[in-house]
Amino acid sequence: MSSVLYYSNNCPHSKRLLAQLAKSSQAKDIHFLCIDRREKHADGGIHIILPTGQRILLPPTVKQVPALMLLHHGNRILQGLKDISNFLKPGQVALNNEATNMNGEPLAFSFSEMGSNLSDNYSYLDMTAEELSAKGDGGLRMRHNYMLINENPTIATPPDTYEP
Repeated sequence: MSSVLYYSNNCPHSKRLLAQLAKSSQAKDIHFLCIDRREKHADGGIHIILPTGQRILLPPTVKQVPALMLLHHGNRILQGLKDISNFLKPGQVALNNEATNMNGEPLAFSFSEMGSNLSDNYSYLDMTAEELSAKGDGGLRMRHNYMLINENPTIATPPDTYEP
């Protein structure tokens, strides 16, 4: 967790940001705190009440939602949809480039995909109809990557009497 997002379920900007983060893998680095249930104490501090009943102090620098507290940047607070989106955008672009191999979209076809030397081809086009039939070997020549239904491999497990 490298940041904390303060949001409200009643704020349209918070809803839009949450929808963006739901489509991104960046959400795993963010802790989400809804500020809808809160109370003000006599000392002037505002506490967020979590669903578990636990109370967390709302930083006094959070004046609006959505607000993103950057824990690894000296607890700096970014407030508003525009600032938070601009901060998260380079990370989203990097993740997209990694996922699409710098192409902007998934590759539709690869020459090495169907005939690489790492595994067998996906198809049996080089086999005859007799080889593929039940009377033939039924495609068993490719069995080195697959398990047959009548094979019975064993899995090493501790005995039933084992207690950790």
